Amino acid sequence: QKIWKTIDEIFTALNNAGCNYIVMRNFECFKSGDVFVDGHDDIDLLCDDIRKVQKILDVRRRFIFPTVNSYYIKYNELIVHVDIRYVGDGYYDKKWQKDMLNKKCLFSQNIYVPDFEDYFYSLIYHAIYQKKSLSDEYLNKLCTMASSLGLSCMTEFALLKELKKYMQKNGYH
Repeated sequence: QKIWKTIDEIFTALNNAGCNYIVMRNFECFKSGDVFVDGHDDIDLLCDDIRKVQKILDVRRRFIFPTVNSYYIKYNELIVHVDIRYVGDGYYDKKWQKDMLNKKCLFSQNIYVPDFEDYFYSLIYHAIYQKKSLSDEYLNKLCTMASSLGLSCMTEFALLKELKKYMQKNGYH
C-alpha cells in the first residue's frame, strides 16, 4: 500500500487524476500540514466516482464498519481513516451532493471543500442528524459560522429551523 508523505501529495494526486471531490469537514488543519483536527480522526470525502478515488488513494477497507464506505490509508507512520461518500449514497440528498460538488471551492492551494454556505448547512445536518447528539464543539463552531452569514443561531432548535429553510429553498430532502 502506498505511503503518503504530505497532505499536499494526497490532494495533488486526486486533482491530477481529475477526481471530482470535496473534503466535507474538519479540513482547517490541512493548512498547517496536520491531518487531524482535535477529536476528529478521519478524512471525510464526497465524490462522484468512488472507484476512481479508491484507486488513486490506494485505500484499504476498514472492516469495523462493513456497511459504510470506511477505509484507511497510510500517512507517514500513521493509519488514517478515510470515509468516502459518493453522489447517490443517501448520506445527503442526492441533489445536494451534486450541488456541493458543483459549487466547491479551493482551500489551501489544492484541496477542494464545500463553499461556505454548503459547509455550514451540511455541518448542521451532520452534527444533528448523523451524530448521536449535538456536541458543544459543533454548536460553538456552528454559532460562529452562523454569525458570518448574518444569522443568530445559538440553539439546536434555531439551527434546525435554518437548515429546514435552506433545504426547502433548494429542494433538498
